[in-house]
Amino acid sequence: AYSAAKGAITAMTLTMARDLGSLGIRCMTIAPSLFDTGLTAGIPDEGALQLTKDAAFPRRMGQPDEFAIMAISIFECAMMNGSTIRVDGGQRFAPR
Repeated sequence: AYSAAKGAITAMTLTMARDLGSLGIRCMTIAPSLFDTGLTAGIPDEGALQLTKDAAFPRRMGQPDEFAIMAISIFECAMMNGSTIRVDGGQRFAPR
């Protein structure tokens, strides 16, 4: 299910980039894993460790400034268009 959703998002991003490119509009998607936000603030430390144990590095939730850095990098590089970038520390959730 995740792979199909990822493929659909990537296809939609590429289609939008092609459709909007003539107007000078770029379309990028950031696919984050778990980030330290207000929504995740209530997760106990043990739970956070369990949720991030499959990350390659770093094995922790992302910080909001790390997401912002990626967004700024996309903005600054005019050649970024029609792609999805994972910001996830190499985390891959095990199948259920």
